[in-house]
Parts: sequence; C-alpha cells; structure tokens
Amino acid sequence: DAHMRPAQVEQVFVPTRGKRLQAVLWDVLAEVPVVGRKTLIFTNRVPTCKSVHTALQEHGMNAVALHGGLAPKRRKQVWHDFQNSGADVMVCTNLASRGIDFNNVHHVIMYNFPLNLADYLHRVGRTARGGRAGRVTTITPR
Repeated sequence: DAHMRPAQVEQVFVPTRGKRLQAVLWDVLAEVPVVGRKTLIFTNRVPTCKSVHTALQEHGMNAVALHGGLAPKRRKQVWHDFQNSGADVMVCTNLASRGIDFNNVHHVIMYNFPLNLADYLHRVGRTARGGRAGRVTTITPR
C-alpha cells in the first residue's frame, strides 16, 4: 500500500526537551554517523533548508540543499551530486519527498515535523527502498 511504512524502517522520535533544533540535530548526527551513509534532512520551509545547509557546511559536512527556490537545472545537479558524489547529506524540503528515486538513503531526519500524515509517509518512503533497512529520526517539539 502506498500509505504504509516499510517494515524494514526503524523509527525513532527525539524530543527537543527545550533544546534548540540545531543542537538536537547535532546530537542525532553524532549518534548515527553520516560519512559513507546517505542522509536526507527534511525541513518545512526553504529558509530553514538554507540555514541548516549552511550550518552543516560550517561544521565541515559535505552537504547539499534541494528546495523549490532552485532553478530546475540546479535541482538536477544537486540530485546528481547527492547520488553520485561525496555529498553524504542532503537538506531538503518536501520537493524531495515525492517523484525522486533515492535508492541508497540510509537515514531520513525530519528536522521539522511534517504538516500532515501523507507528507510524513512520503518522507519515510525515501529510505528502506529495495528491501534495504533504513532509519527515520523525527525531531519532535517536546
């Protein structure tokens, strides 16, 4: 069924407990290393996507960003870089949650909680493809 979570997905919910979102993200990234393991970080808005991407780069991570503010040609280049180069992390909006086949994503992090169940399930569906195991970490407000 299109609206079911794959059985091989490990789901983890991480409450912020009063910490800033970026601090919680660093904790998650420290727990599940990204080097050599593709990770998608979903945000709800383009400005958030850009700021998280910048913060990751400032911390020395090889990250790319995919969002609706990019021209179609640039989006294609970002997708290619994520799939085929050393970029281990892609920060993205829901633009990357549907219609793009990521066949090697190990970890999906929901930096912002999705606005509805369908968006949640589409984000989850970016990992654990082709029978592989995957992990979804959702940062929750409490």
